[in-house]
Amino acid sequence: SGSCSWLEFAKKGAEFLDYNPELLKGVESENKVVPKYSVLSMKRLDETLPEPVRTWQDGLYQYLIETKRLYDY
Repeated sequence: SGSCSWLEFAKKGAEFLDYNPELLKGVESENKVVPKYSVLSMKRLDETLPEPVRTWQDGLYQYLIETKRLYDY
């Protein structure tokens, strides 16, 4: 749940991985087909699931933890 830009998403991932998120900078897209702001609606999912959808930050963190575990030998 919630929303963020691609830059916010990347910076939060960098933060979770103990990288400096301030090193990441946004760029202007040359692809004019992509809207400046678009988010996916979670309304139907929220109405269907018995429990609230977790935040995108929690989902990203869980994904990074599980992925890291796959590559830690």
